[in-house]
Amino acid sequence: MKIAFAGKGGSGKTTVSGTTARVLADVGYDVIAIDGDANPNLGTTLGLPRDAFDSGSPLTRDLLQVNGDNRGGSVSTLAKPIEQIIDEHSIEAPGGITLLTMGRAEHAGSGCMCSNHAAVRVIIREIDDSDKAVVLDMEASPEHMTRASTEHVEHMLLVAEAYFKSLETARRYHKLATDLGIPNVSVVANKVQPGDDNVVAEYCKAHGFDLIATIPHEPKFAEAERLGAAPFDIAPDSSGVEAVRKLVGALTQ
Repeated sequence: MKIAFAGKGGSGKTTVSGTTARVLADVGYDVIAIDGDANPNLGTTLGLPRDAFDSGSPLTRDLLQVNGDNRGGSVSTLAKPIEQIIDEHSIEAPGGITLLTMGRAEHAGSGCMCSNHAAVRVIIREIDDSDKAVVLDMEASPEHMTRASTEHVEHMLLVAEAYFKSLETARRYHKLATDLGIPNVSVVANKVQPGDDNVVAEYCKAHGFDLIATIPHEPKFAEAERLGAAPFDIAPDSSGVEAVRKLVGALTQ
């Protein structure tokens, strides 16, 4: 399976995506995690120390070769076998997870990361997921959808909190994901406080969206953030991690 997480900044999508990757690995999947954010932090949520997850090589346009097609356009293919790219650019995270990082904004004024998005799009397309799970953590900006970086995923998961701006962001992203032709688009309610249980559910019902999971407000997740650690490692039996296990169950049934 190939799944991507998106949502408004601060919605907790990196926490949810990283914990999803750890749970998938825990139940036996061979997992490739891709950090599609120019400010990458997925490695921390997977359980890597800070100095380790900066060591992977970014995914740049030199991994692609562009050829003309018979309609006067162009088509991008990989310049190397996908297995070689993964081997050369990845680092191993806890749980045996293979982590790839799109890139990093290293210098002010260095321009856009269009080439990195292009490389991610083709790499996702070329990964054979018949025996593995691919988990993408995308940036808060909708650029990964306007640049079609995520067009080859099978399931887009929109992480939303129980307040208007977060839900409206999910609504806009839902339209973009549908425009891309992603076959499954679902909402994950996150950081849900007691009394707010129905807010996201009612919004999804009103707009015809699939609400695939509800993750409660989890103090242990905040503790993991403060420690720079993986929620899966410091609180594997917490209600938050258990909710992610239910999400994985829904994705894999």
